[in-house]
Amino acid sequence: MVDAYSLRKKTAECEKLLSKILESHPGNDTEFKTSKFMSNKGYWSSLPIDERMQFLRKICEFACERGNQIYGFALSISSLTSDSKQISPPINKTRHWQISAMFIASLVQKKMQKIGNNKGHTVLVIDDNKVEMSHFQEEIHAKNPWFDGLYQVRNNKKSRDWKALKEKDRFDQIINTPFAVKSNHSTLIQVADAICYVYRRYLELRTTQNSSDDLDYYTELFQILENSRVKLGQCPANNQCLKFYRMIKHYEWSL
Repeated sequence: MVDAYSLRKKTAECEKLLSKILESHPGNDTEFKTSKFMSNKGYWSSLPIDERMQFLRKICEFACERGNQIYGFALSISSLTSDSKQISPPINKTRHWQISAMFIASLVQKKMQKIGNNKGHTVLVIDDNKVEMSHFQEEIHAKNPWFDGLYQVRNNKKSRDWKALKEKDRFDQIINTPFAVKSNHSTLIQVADAICYVYRRYLELRTTQNSSDDLDYYTELFQILENSRVKLGQCPANNQCLKFYRMIKHYEWSL
Protein backbone atom coordinates (compact mmCIF):
# COMPACT_ATOMS: atom_id res chain seq x y z
CA MET A 1 0.00 0.00 0.00
CA VAL A 2 1.19 3.52 -0.74
CA ASP A 3 -0.46 6.76 0.23
CA ALA A 4 -1.97 8.96 -2.47
CA TYR A 5 0.96 11.39 -2.52
CA SER A 6 3.56 8.63 -2.92
CA LEU A 7 1.48 6.99 -5.63
CA ARG A 8 1.21 10.21 -7.63
CA LYS A 9 4.93 10.90 -7.21
CA LYS A 10 5.98 7.38 -8.26
CA THR A 11 3.58 7.41 -11.20
CA ALA A 12 4.96 10.75 -12.38
CA GLU A 13 8.53 9.41 -12.19
CA CYS A 14 7.47 6.28 -14.04
CA GLU A 15 5.72 8.24 -16.79
CA LYS A 16 8.81 10.40 -17.23
CA LEU A 17 11.03 7.33 -17.57
CA LEU A 18 8.85 5.54 -20.12
CA SER A 19 7.67 8.55 -22.10
CA LYS A 20 11.27 9.55 -22.78
CA ILE A 21 12.00 6.46 -24.86
CA LEU A 22 8.53 6.33 -26.45
CA GLU A 23 8.74 9.95 -27.56
CA SER A 24 12.27 9.52 -28.88
CA HIS A 25 11.06 6.73 -31.16
CA PRO A 26 7.68 7.90 -32.48
CA GLY A 27 5.54 5.42 -34.33
CA ASN A 28 6.54 2.49 -32.16
CA ASP A 29 3.92 2.06 -29.44
CA THR A 30 1.62 4.07 -27.22
CA GLU A 31 2.66 1.92 -24.25
CA PHE A 32 5.79 0.08 -23.22
CA LYS A 33 5.57 -3.64 -23.98
CA THR A 34 8.76 -5.34 -22.83
CA SER A 35 8.42 -8.44 -25.01
CA LYS A 36 8.18 -6.26 -28.12
CA PHE A 37 10.91 -3.94 -26.89
CA MET A 38 13.45 -6.74 -26.43
CA SER A 39 12.51 -8.55 -29.62
CA ASN A 40 14.67 -8.12 -32.70
CA LYS A 41 11.55 -7.97 -34.83
CA GLY A 42 9.16 -5.14 -35.61
CA TYR A 43 9.18 -1.56 -34.35
CA TRP A 44 12.06 -1.65 -31.90
CA SER A 45 14.54 -3.62 -34.03
CA SER A 46 16.08 -0.37 -35.31
CA LEU A 47 17.16 0.54 -31.77
CA PRO A 48 20.55 -1.04 -30.95
CA ILE A 49 20.21 -3.99 -28.58
CA ASP A 50 22.76 -2.46 -26.18
CA GLU A 51 20.53 0.57 -25.71
CA ARG A 52 17.49 -1.63 -25.12
CA MET A 53 19.38 -3.73 -22.58
CA GLN A 54 20.54 -0.62 -20.78
CA PHE A 55 17.00 0.76 -20.64
CA LEU A 56 15.52 -2.47 -19.26
CA ARG A 57 18.23 -2.46 -16.60
CA LYS A 58 17.21 1.09 -15.73
CA ILE A 59 13.59 -0.01 -15.31
CA CYS A 60 14.65 -2.78 -12.90
CA GLU A 61 16.71 -0.32 -10.87
CA PHE A 62 13.81 2.15 -10.86
CA ALA A 63 11.44 -0.55 -9.58
CA CYS A 64 13.74 -1.34 -6.65
CA GLU A 65 14.88 2.10 -5.55
CA ARG A 66 14.00 3.77 -2.23
CA GLY A 67 13.01 0.61 -0.47
CA ASN A 68 10.37 -0.49 -2.98
CA GLN A 69 9.45 -4.15 -2.64
CA ILE A 70 8.51 -6.86 -5.12
CA TYR A 71 5.88 -9.51 -4.41
CA GLY A 72 5.81 -12.37 -6.87
CA PHE A 73 5.44 -16.06 -7.61
CA ALA A 74 6.88 -18.21 -10.40
CA LEU A 75 4.55 -21.07 -11.19
CA SER A 76 5.70 -24.13 -13.09
CA ILE A 77 2.81 -25.48 -15.15
CA SER A 78 4.56 -28.82 -15.61
CA SER A 79 4.97 -29.19 -11.83
CA LEU A 80 1.37 -28.16 -11.28
CA THR A 81 0.26 -30.86 -13.70
CA SER A 82 2.51 -33.69 -12.55
CA ASP A 83 3.65 -33.11 -8.96
CA SER A 84 0.59 -31.82 -7.10
CA LYS A 85 -1.93 -34.58 -7.81
CA GLN A 86 -2.24 -35.58 -4.16
CA ILE A 87 -3.32 -32.09 -3.05
CA SER A 88 -6.63 -30.51 -4.05
CA PRO A 89 -6.65 -26.73 -3.58
CA PRO A 90 -9.94 -24.81 -3.48
CA ILE A 91 -9.02 -23.28 -6.85
CA ASN A 92 -9.35 -25.22 -10.09
CA LYS A 93 -5.82 -26.18 -11.14
CA THR A 94 -6.42 -24.89 -14.65
CA ARG A 95 -6.65 -21.34 -13.24
CA HIS A 96 -2.93 -20.60 -13.20
CA TRP A 97 -3.45 -16.85 -12.91
CA GLN A 98 -5.68 -17.17 -9.85
CA ILE A 99 -3.43 -19.71 -8.11
CA SER A 100 -0.48 -17.31 -8.41
CA ALA A 101 -2.59 -14.30 -7.41
CA MET A 102 -3.74 -15.97 -4.18
CA PHE A 103 -0.17 -16.71 -3.16
CA ILE A 104 0.78 -13.08 -3.72
CA ALA A 105 -2.29 -11.88 -1.81
CA SER A 106 -1.35 -14.18 1.08
CA LEU A 107 2.21 -12.86 1.04
CA VAL A 108 0.98 -9.26 1.13
CA GLN A 109 -1.35 -10.15 4.01
CA LYS A 110 1.50 -11.78 5.96
CA LYS A 111 3.83 -8.82 5.67
CA MET A 112 1.29 -6.04 6.15
CA GLN A 113 -0.26 -7.53 9.29
CA LYS A 114 3.11 -7.28 11.04
CA ILE A 115 3.35 -3.51 10.64
CA GLY A 116 2.59 -1.78 13.91
CA ASN A 117 0.00 1.01 13.89
CA ASN A 118 -0.87 0.18 10.31
CA LYS A 119 -3.38 2.86 9.36
CA GLY A 120 -4.44 1.56 5.99
CA HIS A 121 -5.14 -1.48 3.87
CA THR A 122 -3.58 -2.69 0.66
CA VAL A 123 -5.30 -2.09 -2.66
CA LEU A 124 -4.36 -4.60 -5.35
CA VAL A 125 -4.12 -3.03 -8.81
CA ILE A 126 -3.87 -5.60 -11.58
CA ASP A 127 -3.49 -5.68 -15.34
CA ASP A 128 -6.98 -6.02 -16.78
CA ASN A 129 -8.23 -9.60 -16.96
CA LYS A 130 -11.99 -9.56 -16.56
CA VAL A 131 -12.53 -13.33 -16.27
CA GLU A 132 -9.75 -14.03 -13.77
CA MET A 133 -10.37 -10.84 -11.80
CA SER A 134 -13.93 -11.94 -11.10
CA HIS A 135 -12.76 -15.28 -9.67
CA PHE A 136 -9.94 -13.62 -7.73
CA GLN A 137 -12.31 -11.13 -6.13
CA GLU A 138 -14.62 -13.96 -5.08
CA GLU A 139 -11.72 -15.88 -3.52
CA ILE A 140 -10.48 -12.87 -1.53
CA HIS A 141 -14.02 -12.17 -0.34
CA ALA A 142 -14.55 -15.84 0.67
CA LYS A 143 -11.59 -15.76 3.09
CA ASN A 144 -10.94 -19.46 2.63
CA PRO A 145 -9.11 -20.95 5.68
CA TRP A 146 -7.12 -23.22 3.31
CA PHE A 147 -4.70 -20.30 2.83
CA ASP A 148 -4.22 -19.66 6.57
CA GLY A 149 -0.93 -21.55 6.69
CA LEU A 150 0.75 -19.01 4.44
CA TYR A 151 0.20 -16.03 6.72
CA GLN A 152 -0.43 -17.26 10.25
CA VAL A 153 1.65 -15.65 12.99
CA ARG A 154 2.97 -17.08 16.23
CA ASN A 155 1.11 -16.44 19.48
CA ASN A 156 4.02 -14.29 20.66
CA LYS A 157 7.68 -13.75 19.87
CA LYS A 158 8.87 -16.56 22.16
CA SER A 159 6.13 -19.06 21.29
CA ARG A 160 6.54 -22.01 18.97
CA ASP A 161 2.77 -22.26 18.53
CA TRP A 162 0.87 -20.63 15.70
CA LYS A 163 -2.14 -18.44 16.36
CA ALA A 164 -5.40 -19.81 14.98
CA LEU A 165 -7.08 -17.30 12.66
CA LYS A 166 -10.62 -16.10 13.04
CA GLU A 167 -12.67 -15.23 9.99
CA LYS A 168 -12.26 -11.50 10.65
CA ASP A 169 -8.46 -11.93 10.53
CA ARG A 170 -8.35 -13.52 7.08
CA PHE A 171 -7.09 -11.13 4.39
CA ASP A 172 -8.02 -8.23 6.67
CA GLN A 173 -5.09 -6.18 5.35
CA ILE A 174 -6.41 -6.30 1.78
CA ILE A 175 -9.35 -4.39 0.38
CA ASN A 176 -11.51 -7.15 -1.07
CA THR A 177 -12.28 -5.25 -4.27
CA PRO A 178 -9.14 -5.35 -6.46
CA PHE A 179 -8.81 -2.84 -9.27
CA ALA A 180 -8.26 -3.97 -12.85
CA VAL A 181 -6.80 -1.37 -15.20
CA LYS A 182 -5.68 -1.49 -18.80
CA SER A 183 -1.92 -1.45 -19.06
CA ASN A 184 -1.92 1.53 -21.41
CA HIS A 185 -3.66 3.51 -18.65
CA SER A 186 -0.98 2.82 -16.04
CA THR A 187 2.77 3.12 -16.42
CA LEU A 188 3.25 1.24 -13.14
CA ILE A 189 1.48 -1.76 -14.67
CA GLN A 190 3.90 -1.52 -17.58
CA VAL A 191 6.83 -1.59 -15.14
CA ALA A 192 5.30 -4.66 -13.46
CA ASP A 193 5.10 -6.27 -16.91
CA ALA A 194 8.81 -5.55 -17.41
CA ILE A 195 9.65 -7.19 -14.07
CA CYS A 196 7.62 -10.28 -14.98
CA TYR A 197 9.35 -10.45 -18.36
CA VAL A 198 12.80 -10.38 -16.73
CA TYR A 199 11.90 -13.13 -14.27
CA ARG A 200 10.37 -15.28 -17.01
CA ARG A 201 13.34 -14.92 -19.37
CA TYR A 202 15.80 -15.68 -16.57
CA LEU A 203 13.92 -18.84 -15.55
CA GLU A 204 13.53 -19.93 -19.19
CA LEU A 205 17.25 -19.55 -19.80
CA ARG A 206 18.12 -21.36 -16.56
CA THR A 207 15.75 -24.20 -17.44
CA THR A 208 17.38 -24.72 -20.83
CA GLN A 209 20.88 -24.47 -19.29
CA ASN A 210 21.65 -21.72 -21.76
CA SER A 211 25.20 -20.40 -21.38
CA SER A 212 24.79 -17.46 -23.71
CA ASP A 213 25.38 -13.76 -23.02
CA ASP A 214 21.61 -13.50 -22.59
CA LEU A 215 21.79 -15.60 -19.43
CA ASP A 216 24.54 -13.40 -17.99
CA TYR A 217 22.47 -10.30 -18.70
CA TYR A 218 19.22 -11.64 -17.24
CA THR A 219 21.09 -13.05 -14.24
CA GLU A 220 22.29 -9.53 -13.52
CA LEU A 221 18.74 -8.16 -13.74
CA PHE A 222 17.42 -11.07 -11.69
CA GLN A 223 19.82 -10.21 -8.87
CA ILE A 224 18.73 -6.57 -8.92
CA LEU A 225 15.11 -7.61 -8.52
CA GLU A 226 15.77 -10.39 -6.00
CA ASN A 227 17.37 -7.94 -3.59
CA SER A 228 13.94 -6.29 -3.27
CA ARG A 229 11.68 -9.35 -3.46
CA VAL A 230 9.73 -10.23 -0.32
CA LYS A 231 10.06 -13.86 0.80
CA LEU A 232 7.48 -15.92 2.67
CA GLY A 233 9.57 -16.73 5.73
CA GLN A 234 8.48 -19.16 8.44
CA CYS A 235 5.11 -20.90 8.22
CA PRO A 236 3.39 -23.68 10.16
CA ALA A 237 4.90 -27.01 9.13
CA ASN A 238 2.91 -29.64 7.27
CA ASN A 239 0.07 -27.42 6.10
CA GLN A 240 -1.40 -28.42 2.75
CA CYS A 241 -1.32 -24.94 1.25
CA LEU A 242 2.40 -24.48 1.82
CA LYS A 243 3.09 -27.99 0.50
CA PHE A 244 1.07 -27.21 -2.62
CA TYR A 245 2.93 -24.01 -3.46
CA ARG A 246 6.29 -25.66 -2.82
CA MET A 247 5.31 -28.37 -5.31
CA ILE A 248 4.18 -26.07 -8.09
CA LYS A 249 6.80 -23.32 -7.96
CA HIS A 250 9.61 -23.24 -10.49
CA TYR A 251 12.58 -25.13 -9.05
CA GLU A 252 14.78 -22.03 -9.33
CA TRP A 253 12.28 -19.94 -7.34
CA SER A 254 12.60 -19.52 -3.57
CA LEU A 255 9.42 -18.89 -1.63
